[in-house]
Amino acid sequence: MPITPLRRQGVVALLLALIVLAGALASCALPDRDAAPESAAGAAGAVHADLPPRDPEVLLPDPRPALPVTLVDDRGNEVTVTKVDRVIALDRSGALSRMVWALGMGDRLVGRDIASDFPGVAGLPELTPGGHAVNPESVMALEPDLILTDGTIGPVAAIRGFREAGIPVVHVSDRRLPSTVGDLADQVAAALGLGDAGAARGAITAGIDAAAEAARARADGRRMLLLYVRGTSTALIAGRDTGAGELIEMLGGVDAAGDSGIDAGFVPLTPEALAAAAPDTVIVMTGGLESVGGVAGLVDLPGMAQTPAGANESVLDVPDSQLLSFGPQTAQVIDAMAAALYGGGAAG
Repeated sequence: MPITPLRRQGVVALLLALIVLAGALASCALPDRDAAPESAAGAAGAVHADLPPRDPEVLLPDPRPALPVTLVDDRGNEVTVTKVDRVIALDRSGALSRMVWALGMGDRLVGRDIASDFPGVAGLPELTPGGHAVNPESVMALEPDLILTDGTIGPVAAIRGFREAGIPVVHVSDRRLPSTVGDLADQVAAALGLGDAGAARGAITAGIDAAAEAARARADGRRMLLLYVRGTSTALIAGRDTGAGELIEMLGGVDAAGDSGIDAGFVPLTPEALAAAAPDTVIVMTGGLESVGGVAGLVDLPGMAQTPAGANESVLDVPDSQLLSFGPQTAQVIDAMAAALYGGGAAG
């Protein structure tokens, strides 16, 4: 049968409709590979937690050590402390020196680790020039009455040597979480002859709780991942056991590492791990971000660009000595991070 002009118009219309329908189906089945992944509201852009070095608040203005005191430290060692006029506190994050200061004993500190960067101790001799290793000769020259440590500063032989030289060495727990800051206060107070931290512990934990409540009230529920980077050769995901998970949850976020099954301390960063975590925002130390050349260098790490955080360059950097310190200034860290993430000023 010949096709009339009217029938020809109908066939053309049908063909056009089929073409449109096929295009629509194709667009559903084959997403645009160049499109940026979806991210949580407000997650785009690089931000910095404003945490200029400042002295911890003194919570015990008139401490009165009751000495001598004998205690069993975290390593099971029985230690007798007879004097606390000259104290050295050594750990990787500077939390111990900050706690000594918060307990009103900052004037007893005679040396510092590299992470203790607050103004009150700036003039003291630096005893860990390499970051994680102590200079034994420098420590002995200061003639300390007490050394506080948590095992994150070595070498082990040097710490053992201090004890063999007759210096009381008290190991406190190296478990650093927002929820264990009160325990740290008690352990340091006991070593200093102050009994338990009492009011100081209460003030610290109440401040952390208040900061977390305020952060959660303005959070947007984004997935966050904390990374430890030092140049392009060292890139690790901080698992829940590092305290990163608790910190992220206090900020009102979803712990992307824990949610994807990463509970260990630090695990290597891989494209597969990033894909499973799918963070909206990545949290890094300021020095670590600088070591990879800034945000652009971070996004260039394998697999990062394929995450929502990488596609949107959603990065929060926090000063190295504050991010995983979990000492008496934890509430201020949470405040500053929340302000950077969600806008508004930090409390306190």
